[in-house]
Amino acid sequence: MKKQYRLILFAAALVAAALACGTPGDNPALVPTLVISEDPAQESEEPEEISEKVVEPQPEDSESEESSDSDDGESGSIMPGETINLDDLSTYKQPNDFNTYKATLFFDFESIDADPVVTGTVDLQSLHSGEPLEESMIVETFGKALFGDESVLSFVTVDGIQYTHTPQTGCMSGPAGGLQLNPFAVFLDDGGLLTGEVSQIGEDTIDGIPVYVYEITQENIDITDSAGSDVNELNDGKLYVAKDGAYIVRVILDGTGTSEVLSQSTTLEGNIYYQLDYYEFDEPVDVVPPPACATTEGQDDVPFPVPEDATEFEFQFGLYHFFTGLSMEETVNFYLDNMPNEGWTLVSDDTSPEFASLSFSHSDGREFAFFITPASDGTTEVTAINTNAPPPE
Repeated sequence: MKKQYRLILFAAALVAAALACGTPGDNPALVPTLVISEDPAQESEEPEEISEKVVEPQPEDSESEESSDSDDGESGSIMPGETINLDDLSTYKQPNDFNTYKATLFFDFESIDADPVVTGTVDLQSLHSGEPLEESMIVETFGKALFGDESVLSFVTVDGIQYTHTPQTGCMSGPAGGLQLNPFAVFLDDGGLLTGEVSQIGEDTIDGIPVYVYEITQENIDITDSAGSDVNELNDGKLYVAKDGAYIVRVILDGTGTSEVLSQSTTLEGNIYYQLDYYEFDEPVDVVPPPACATTEGQDDVPFPVPEDATEFEFQFGLYHFFTGLSMEETVNFYLDNMPNEGWTLVSDDTSPEFASLSFSHSDGREFAFFITPASDGTTEVTAINTNAPPPE
């Protein structure tokens, strides 16, 4: 089974696909291929919390107290010794008894025989509120992971607006609803490479939640799934499920294998550790726009000068768009005066009272065209296009 996300941004699509590892398994090239391991990789540390806007938990809906056998994620319970069917999609549903929760993902790779050693890590923090719908997913990458350098990628839905910020794309925003940020949907979805039944092997308490522990073995890897087809042997796999509510609290996969997401290689073998956690259910969550999207002062990664009063700043696929209180003539002069100071050379200048077109080139090969027009509200509208950017896939 596969899930196609309706993503509004190319960068978001890339990250969402890259993070569909472990349990979902949407892309065989991106999912870790696990084999036996003598030395488990290190466990994750508790991540920093994201803060500012507090969303208080909402009272439980009385309907959520109805039958636990329904298919809408309502709470149930697990009996001692009870097995879980990993092919039952209700296993992966978000519990409706909770309005808020947090999630973290730690995904780590270290090569075994390569010289020099290749490492890659994805450390993700996520916040979720159902009512009002406010979500954030902050992804930190290290080593070779994703783009091959240390980056922070932010995906946030708050106040009806969806924000995305990556070092490669800058800040983008639009109406909420295009990108799925719900951690239960993104990372658990339909179970992906997991199949069959798992048996209880013990009990534990995770972040104050009493859980039953289930062992994931090689027999639970679906070799007909795109994500599981190359799995040979799993060293350690565990599933932690809340006793009260029967929702997933933790998933661990540990072994050695290959991961293009973490190493940028389809053949390099290394130690791999994957841990997904859900915690702090019905605790307040703090959701804010990415700092670079909250104000124009944070737009340090824009590759050209921007007027200090720029508003409604958006970026997508090499196209920048914003408004300024400067007059049209002042805006044209702003770019004619300031672009040379940052290494840009004017290529063409075509101006009139109602329209201006400026083209610049840079010694590093970049080219930008600016289209400047008066807006109906008295402001000036600016569209800047990277004319030699690769097209979105």
